[in-house]
Amino acid sequence: MSMPPALLAQSDTAQISGFVKDATGAVVPRATIVIRNESTGIERRVQTNDSGYYIVTSVPAGAYTVSVEAPGFKIAQRTRNRIGPSIAATIDMTLEVGARSEKTEVVASAARLQSDTAALGQLVEREQILNIQLMGATRCFWPS
Repeated sequence: MSMPPALLAQSDTAQISGFVKDATGAVVPRATIVIRNESTGIERRVQTNDSGYYIVTSVPAGAYTVSVEAPGFKIAQRTRNRIGPSIAATIDMTLEVGARSEKTEVVASAARLQSDTAALGQLVEREQILNIQLMGATRCFWPS
């Protein structure tokens, strides 16, 4: 008797990870990372390891601001990072030397290249689904 194949369930959460480096490309260990959901205001804090790497798991889908603080550096902040369900996001941050009272802010771009994996993930919007042709049909009608 054969065993049924394993099924992998989709998740509605994702992960955010990346490296924190200075302007010369050197890693910044023990930097504090704060991710804040832009719609709910809920924050999570982690620290980079000795290699300057951080990871935040079980992140609900949404738009996030990622901030980084480390002694001797300006605060770096990247806003409008769209995180989709089951799509891992790599957000590397670069710190500039300066006082903590100074801030460097970057607005995330619409498309983000995931160079560390061969997987491709993209959130499909409702309008795209409505415009898919199915079995020769020219328009798919869904109840509103």
